[in-house]
Amino acid sequence: MAKPTVVLLPTWGTGHLMPMPMQRRRLLRFSLTVLVIPPPTPESTAEVADVVRREQAAAAGHDDDEIIRLHSLPVIEHPSNNQGMHDLISELVRLYVPHVRDAVAALSSPVAALVIDFFCTAVLDVSRELSIPTYVYFATNADAAPAEGGAVAVPGLPPVPWSSLPSALQDKTSMSYRWFMYHGGGARAGRAPTVYPTGPPHECVRWLETQPPASVVLLCFGSMGSFTPPQVLEMAQGIERSGQHFLWVLRGPPAAGKGLVWPATAPQKEIVAHAAIGGFVTQCGWNSVLKSLWFGVPMVPWPLYAEQHLNAFTLVTDIGVAVAMEMDRKRGNWPG
Repeated sequence: MAKPTVVLLPTWGTGHLMPMPMQRRRLLRFSLTVLVIPPPTPESTAEVADVVRREQAAAAGHDDDEIIRLHSLPVIEHPSNNQGMHDLISELVRLYVPHVRDAVAALSSPVAALVIDFFCTAVLDVSRELSIPTYVYFATNADAAPAEGGAVAVPGLPPVPWSSLPSALQDKTSMSYRWFMYHGGGARAGRAPTVYPTGPPHECVRWLETQPPASVVLLCFGSMGSFTPPQVLEMAQGIERSGQHFLWVLRGPPAAGKGLVWPATAPQKEIVAHAAIGGFVTQCGWNSVLKSLWFGVPMVPWPLYAEQHLNAFTLVTDIGVAVAMEMDRKRGNWPG
C-alpha cells in the first residue's frame, strides 16, 4: 500500500509558501505533496519558481518517501476586477477549488490530511466532500483582531492602538476586511485532530564565523519589503556612519569594510541563530519575529504592511524585546 501523504496548499507569497514545506521534518512518517497555485504576477512567479527549483535540487539522490512532491495546478485566467491584494488572492483561490479537488482525488497515495493557507478556506468544501482532516495554517500571529477606532481589546495583550492594526482591518467596509472575516470564519470550520506545534554552511554563515560575538546587525525586510533608491542610499549612509558590523539582505552591490550585502534569498533561521548576530532590523513579518524570539535576538521593528505594525507594538510595548523606532505611515512607513 502506498505511503499516506499530507497535501499542502499554500498561497504564493514567500512568507506563506516557505514555512509549510519547512515543517516536513515533523511529518517524516508521511510523504508530502504540495499543490502549487500559479501566481498572478511575474515577480511572484519568479519567486515560486525559485522555491520549486530549490526543492527539486534538495530531492536529488533521496528516496521517493523522503522528498516533497510538487504538483503545479493548471494556469487559469486570473480575476481582473478585484479590489486589492486580499480580494485577488481569495477570488483566485476560489476559482482553483475544482482543480484542487481533481488533484487531491487523483493522488495514488491515501491522503492523511490537508494543510491549507488561511486564504484558502474556500477549499474546506473539498475536504468535507472527500472526508479529509484539514488544518488551516495561519502564517502570522494569533492576536490580529478587528475592532473599531480607539484601542482594541485583545485577550492577553494591553489595549492595542487602532493605528497598530493591519490596514486591511481598519475599514470594515473594505473588501479586504470582508475577506478576512470570511476566511476567519472558515478556519474555525475545519475539522481535524488538535495539533501541538512544536548541509554545508551558507556563505552568509561562513562570513558570520569571522565576526565577533553579538557584533553584527541583520537588516532584512522580507520578500515584499521594498524601498526607493534614495531611501536605500540614506539607509546605507546611516549604517556606514554607525561603524557597526552588518549583514544586509538587499539586491545591491557588495559592501566594503565591516558589512556584507547579500543580494539573494538568505537562510534567515541559520543567520538569526548565529552567535555573531546582536540585533535584527526587521519588518516584523511573523516568521522573522518567531525566529528572533526563539534565538533571543533583540529587534528594531521597521513595519511595512499587513499585521506588522501590530507585531511591532506587541514586541515593544507588551513583551519588551524590541526597541521602538517611530514610523510615519503617511510617508510610506519611513522613520518620522
